[in-house]
Amino acid sequence: MSKLFLGVILLFLWLWIAPEDISWPVSEPDSTAQENLSKTEQAEEAIAASSTTARAVYVIDGDTFDIESGARVRLLGIDTPERGACYYAEATDFVRTLIEGKEVRLVSDETDKDKYDRLLRQVFVVTENGDSEIHLNVRLVEEGYAIILPIPPDRQYREELAAAEAAARAAEKGLWGDCE
Repeated sequence: MSKLFLGVILLFLWLWIAPEDISWPVSEPDSTAQENLSKTEQAEEAIAASSTTARAVYVIDGDTFDIESGARVRLLGIDTPERGACYYAEATDFVRTLIEGKEVRLVSDETDKDKYDRLLRQVFVVTENGDSEIHLNVRLVEEGYAIILPIPPDRQYREELAAAEAAARAAEKGLWGDCE
């Protein structure tokens, strides 16, 4: 009996003088909240975490522009005609009209930069009335100013871009109707 009594006293003293930084066992947090999020909500959270805003200051061509920080941005997943090619001027003018001097939202994917040190991004522009955004990459393809250029491992919006290209090609929009 005395050994039990002494053990209880020692335990009590140890707990009373124990350092505060001792981590006591705690049950793991319930992960059902994350599991209950739909795939769309999870994707939206991931995109929000990977997006930043910037001011587009100078359009180089239909798929490349400079932002106020001095960084150069390359639109991810698409390709517009190069200088001298059919529809180069139209694609460049379209992008210039939509973004030059405006705030844009830049969304990254797996690959941050290309071999030319350009930021690879999906780009969103707030509409004039401010209640929605234009997905520039998709809009360029929808209007026939660009073709899709899927480069693994980047996968965001791949389906939307492919659908936009199929529709533009079927309707012979832009370069699909005017260029050989």
